[in-house]
Amino acid sequence: MIRSVGFDRMSFRALAKELGISYGTVQNHFPTKDALWRALVDELLLPEITNRQSRESPQRCFHEWLMG
Repeated sequence: MIRSVGFDRMSFRALAKELGISYGTVQNHFPTKDALWRALVDELLLPEITNRQSRESPQRCFHEWLMG
């Protein structure tokens, strides 16, 4: 969803619907979009950068991660 509409335009309601979970569940785990972004970075991006760091720049890893 983030890739298709962009992070700024994504709503928690639309995200919950796409994931098949309730809006309350999303809000319970991520009270703000900033909290969601930080969790995505911590859980998905940082491990990817760590695994590739010797071969590629962090910026390149981020771009590839974000663009899929």
